[in-house]
Amino acid sequence: MKDIIHDLLQDLHDGMEQGQRIFFGNAAYDSLTINTNNFHPIPEAAGFQQLAFVDGGNQEIMGGSNFTLQLQRVAVCVYSHLKCIRHLTYQYLLYLKAKRIEGKLCYEAVRYSEEPPLDLPPLRFNPFDPCLVQGTFRADIRKVADICRRIAELRVAALTAQILSGGLLVIDGTLQTSHPYEEQSLTQLKEQKTCLFCSVAKTDSFITDRGNSVAYLLQQMAPVGSWYYHPSFTLKQGTAVDIAFAKLHPKSNYLFRIEFLLEQDKQQLFSSLAKHATDPVFLGYPYGLVLADQLARIQNSEAEMTRTTLAVRLGQDWKRFLQHATSRNAHAVLDSIY
Repeated sequence: MKDIIHDLLQDLHDGMEQGQRIFFGNAAYDSLTINTNNFHPIPEAAGFQQLAFVDGGNQEIMGGSNFTLQLQRVAVCVYSHLKCIRHLTYQYLLYLKAKRIEGKLCYEAVRYSEEPPLDLPPLRFNPFDPCLVQGTFRADIRKVADICRRIAELRVAALTAQILSGGLLVIDGTLQTSHPYEEQSLTQLKEQKTCLFCSVAKTDSFITDRGNSVAYLLQQMAPVGSWYYHPSFTLKQGTAVDIAFAKLHPKSNYLFRIEFLLEQDKQQLFSSLAKHATDPVFLGYPYGLVLADQLARIQNSEAEMTRTTLAVRLGQDWKRFLQHATSRNAHAVLDSIY
């Protein structure tokens, strides 16, 4: 125990070394040395009057090594003058299955019972796409389902942007994409010129080039009060998305990664987010995203009800689908023993 205490304290000390850069690993971003000159107080300037917040959730209903059937939902909450004036949820069943098409194995994703409709076409994924694979293994089909949900979130954001004239659209997560389908959806959102948009990431895995936590280092170097840290990177030509870090409330213990388009007014952006980050439920986090998360989250009871409905409709064939599930849930049996 003595040795691990020593190493833990040493890591805390090393985390404060000067001259560190953020390690991103994306060729479009050149990291800058972290320094105190890049901290800026969040002004109490007039922000956007209208903001919309988008988040999504999903839960598997049943699945096997070759398919997953999920209940997915995307929620959007629209605020005007800090008051929620409307919210809407888009819900559907996603059936993602492995099949052979034109002599090649692929994953095909089809949405059913869309309410309201998103008008998204069926999608096909290559299980051995370098964007999706894990080492030398084919892509986990549930990871692909998460990408399908993200595409739906971006589609809902684009639909919301059409009615959010002059406002700010806030998306949970980041604006970085991991698959061409996501990039296409983000491009469609960028083409909506009626409003500006940004993303707020709840979790951030950035480390420095010396292996230390960026969040910890910024918190230790930061001034008192609420602030945003920018610039963190020099962007290569053609890169449209910038990245900043922000503490949106003076008494908050959290900072968030904020991504936005280059042409956006940073003062107005961070002022607007800070005005929505005063609720004690999650101090320092925009409450619109808290509400969107609650509305989009698939409860266990909802998933179980959907599962029961399917079991009744499928009758005896339900047992055949359960046989698919036993091919990958043996570990869960061991977990239930203890």
